[in-house]
Amino acid sequence: MAIAKTAGRAATVAAGDCTPIFDHIAVWSADTEASARFLTQVMGWKRHPTVIRVSDEEKTTGGMIGTFFDAPGLWIELIEPTTPGPGQDILDALGDGALVEINFDLGNEYPKALDLLAGRGVEMLSMDGSPLKDGGTINEGVFDGHEILNPGQRIAYFPTSMTGGTTVEYYEVRSDDAGSLLLERDRVWKDETRTPGTPWIDHVAIVTDDAEGAASFFADYMGMKRHPGGSGEGAAKAVLLDAKGADEKPLWLRLVEPAPGSRAAALLAARGSGHIMELGVVVEDIAAFGARAAKLGVTLVDDRGTSLPTGTIPAGGAYFREEDSCGIPVRLIPASASASC
Repeated sequence: MAIAKTAGRAATVAAGDCTPIFDHIAVWSADTEASARFLTQVMGWKRHPTVIRVSDEEKTTGGMIGTFFDAPGLWIELIEPTTPGPGQDILDALGDGALVEINFDLGNEYPKALDLLAGRGVEMLSMDGSPLKDGGTINEGVFDGHEILNPGQRIAYFPTSMTGGTTVEYYEVRSDDAGSLLLERDRVWKDETRTPGTPWIDHVAIVTDDAEGAASFFADYMGMKRHPGGSGEGAAKAVLLDAKGADEKPLWLRLVEPAPGSRAAALLAARGSGHIMELGVVVEDIAAFGARAAKLGVTLVDDRGTSLPTGTIPAGGAYFREEDSCGIPVRLIPASASASC
């Protein structure tokens, strides 16, 4: 069966509709190959062959190289900075494996969406916080050997003062641009399959000191609808929003106001409001997953860092040691603990 998200945004929304589609999450990596081993060997997510590159001369981001992984629910885009600049600054500040930004596809409606936002007084920004130039064009494209093919991509960011601190990117994919890196990504993957039981991304969790305020932004400016679920481990209060994913299963944003003394509370104190704190990943066959991890020398731990017996995932979730996940914050949860339950 074809993977739903490879059909692209047009399969989800009608022409002229400016609804943003949650396509991928950007994960900063100090070592792409080390992070890739965790994502493929431990998580069981397949690596896409297409590599993207941002020119080393691109001042608004700095040079970067990007690689995609097909996690059911979302694409994971590993970003490794290649030169000094804003990208490297982010890696230095947040560390290896940080979930840096959530990325939304506007397809052909990118100019229209930005015009509508401008009409509401919203000035979208470049990655470095400067005003957009040429609609946010950066010198990015598919990397082939030593050459960037079909360069030119338009991206824009909401001011974090609006989002509650979270970095939210809008980007353009023109259907008439045959060389578009994301059209190429989906075209290459359209006949790919997944192994049954592959863990899937259920939600992206954001720690915040004001869940209602953050929810208002995502609802008012991005059209996300609230779900009655979302409470649970580590939360004094949580708001669950339909993030409008394009894959087979629902995808949620979980906005967490942490309970005192919780893992999330420590993260809020360290990183501030709006930090993207983890991927909530559902594991159906816990025994098989645990056995695979154990063979690779990976030990799962609870929220206090205590090792768990092989093949065990408590209702509150299991975590990886940073050295095993290259810093990528993943919380494994049984299907019964999905955010929407």
